[in-house]
Formats: sequence, structure tokens, C-alpha cells
Amino acid sequence: MVIRKGSGLLSFVATILLIIASPVTFAASQTVIKTSIAHNSDEQIIRSQAGEYSKAFAAADAKAIADFWTPDATFIDIIGKEHKGRSAIEQYFTNIFKLFGAQPLELAVESISFPADNIAIEQGNCRLAEGYSSGNMSRYTAIHVKNNGKWLMASVTETNYASSSTDSLKDLDWLIGSWTATGKNNTTVHFITNWAANGKFIRCVYLTGDNLTPDEMEVIGWNPRIGRVVSWIFDATGGFGYGKWLRDGKSWIKNANSVEVDGTVSSGIYIIKKIDDNHFTWRSIGRNLDGKTLVDTPEIPVTRDQGSSK
Repeated sequence: MVIRKGSGLLSFVATILLIIASPVTFAASQTVIKTSIAHNSDEQIIRSQAGEYSKAFAAADAKAIADFWTPDATFIDIIGKEHKGRSAIEQYFTNIFKLFGAQPLELAVESISFPADNIAIEQGNCRLAEGYSSGNMSRYTAIHVKNNGKWLMASVTETNYASSSTDSLKDLDWLIGSWTATGKNNTTVHFITNWAANGKFIRCVYLTGDNLTPDEMEVIGWNPRIGRVVSWIFDATGGFGYGKWLRDGKSWIKNANSVEVDGTVSSGIYIIKKIDDNHFTWRSIGRNLDGKTLVDTPEIPVTRDQGSSK
């Protein structure tokens, strides 16, 4: 079966490392912040790096991007994953550009402060102007350090703009109903989704075998602490998992981790792309099973069952 057991809507709605945007720093629509005269030139240097960083991002130059960071820098991306060290950060962007290509990046600096002569704290927001994540915005905090007269990023944390909990699941209401996914050699997986707990959650049950026996269940809801759609996955054998979701236009990207009943751990990025109310595609990338990398899957077509409606 192309869709691995234990992945839940880990199988059908998804997440990527991806990024909604790079965490970075510098300025398309910049807010002018008053700083002391002593740091005016430092602020201008940091802001002037914006254009160079954006050019590197637009050119899909992961090496040039990594050069803006200190050798031991830390980057926490929009899905909460930590990338430690310049080489790991370069690999992160290499993977992104390999999957999605170059993307014009817009950044808006809201503030730059200097708690010490060699430390700067920058806050702002960023978004991709077009492409796979067009229009989506994220917030970032970047800590710069000055070494040998050069400002570099030592730590960057990126977070998603929180949406309203009231509307958190509204954009998934088209998923309500019964569906069939068709994989290699016409193998199929059936699943049924419905509202639960007074519309505060979506419950998804996966059915396998000729008798369509319930095999997995996923509960999708809203986590107000992180301002994200999340899901919990439960396997009939005793395995379980957790995923964080991110909307990208008509697609959803989900980063998920699971633990099998024997203690085996797996993770992956799962992408569901809505075609219309009756069709979508699913694929997974960046899959890992107990430390071993698995190949990415192709897009798998999923069709609403005849007579099913939301």
C-alpha cells in the first residue's frame, strides 16, 4: 500500500517544512524605528542586508543564505523544528529550493533594538510574494551578533500568524464525507470524515480490507496555545501520532510524527492539494522511519464517494 499504516491523516492532510517563508530579516515595507545615534549605522547595515538576503532567496542560493548566519546559529522554523548550525540551515534551504524552486520573499522589519553594542534584536514579518505559499505570512524574531565588525544572525525563531479559533476548521469543511484513495495497482484506502463535539473537531476513520474494518482514527482540532490546526492519530494496533497543520492556498501541509506499538518512530511531511469539493491529491515527502529515510511518494488521487456530501 502506498499510504503507510500509522500515518493517519498523516496520510491525507499535511505539512512541510515548508515553510511558509524564510524567517528573515529585512525589508520590503519597512517600519522606521527610532534608535540611538550610536546605533544608527549598525541599524542601516542590518537593514541593508535585506536586499542581499532577498536576492539570495529569490535566486534559490542556499549557500549565500547560510552565510548570513553564525557558524553555530539556531533557526526554529515555522513548524517548530530546530536547525542547529550553519550547515544544517543551509541544508534546510537546499531542501526547500529543491522542492519548490526560487521564491520572491518580502520582509517587513517592525523594530530593531540594541540591548548591547554587539547584539541586535530584530522583529518583523515575512511572506512569499508568489508561488507555493503566496500570501501567507509569518512573524520572526532574529538575534544578530557583531563579530569582527560584521553582523550575523545567531538565532531566528519563526511563528505562524494565528487565525481565529472560530474559523480554524471552516476551511476544511469540504473534507466532510466519505472518500476513496487509489494507489499503485489500484489498491485503495477508504475513509470517512464527520464533525464531532459540536463542530469543534473533525473525526476521520480509515477503513481497510474487504469488510472495510476501522483501522485508524484521526481527530483534527485547534490548538490555541500555538494558533494552529493540529491532529491526533490513533492506530488499531496501539500506535499513535501527532501533527501540526499549515494552510498553503488550496493545499494543506502537515508535519507529523508517530510511534508504533513496538516503539518504532516515524515522521514525514504530508501534502493534500484540493482540486475541487470532490477531488484532491495526497503525497508525502521527507519521510523517516526509525532514522532511515524513505522515498517520497507520487501524488495519489482521492475522490469523494458517489452520493457522499459534506
